[in-house]
Amino acid sequence: MRLLNIFRPLKFIRYFINIVRFKRIGKHPVFADYIEFKNSKNVEAGNYCTFGKGVCLETGKTGKISIGNNVELSRYILLSALASIEIGDDTLIGEFTSIRDSDHGICLEEGLIRAQKSNSRAIRIGNDVWIGRGCAILKGVVVGDGAIVGANSVLTKDVEPNTVVAGCPAKFIKRRI
Repeated sequence: MRLLNIFRPLKFIRYFINIVRFKRIGKHPVFADYIEFKNSKNVEAGNYCTFGKGVCLETGKTGKISIGNNVELSRYILLSALASIEIGDDTLIGEFTSIRDSDHGICLEEGLIRAQKSNSRAIRIGNDVWIGRGCAILKGVVVGDGAIVGANSVLTKDVEPNTVVAGCPAKFIKRRI
């Protein structure tokens, strides 16, 4: 039992390191492990948020990530914002999900793909949304309040409120009743 007490200060240190990296964070956050911050200076989270193991938050110089209250980010989630990613209250995001508000230019005349400027457009995820495991949400997408996104879906277009979508690319399945 004494050996276990040695690790309690390490848990507090990990918690403290995560807290100070946020621009603003609300009451009672829960961290399964360290959060990886890449160039992230403008990340905000609300009250009672849960961050699973392997969560990575990345922003560009002017990028912003805003996470609402009572949001659960499961394991190994990537949020990458050159413009803005906004996640509403009471949202659940399944493991291995990638949310990116930008992509590379692909014009052949402008040279190598990796050397071209990134194109970015804000992403907004509403309140009470459930995003299943392994989804990709791409630039400019708006997910309406109460929507459900099936596992392994790729969102390239907006999702109406209170609807269920799934597939690659994601398509309308039904309305929630």
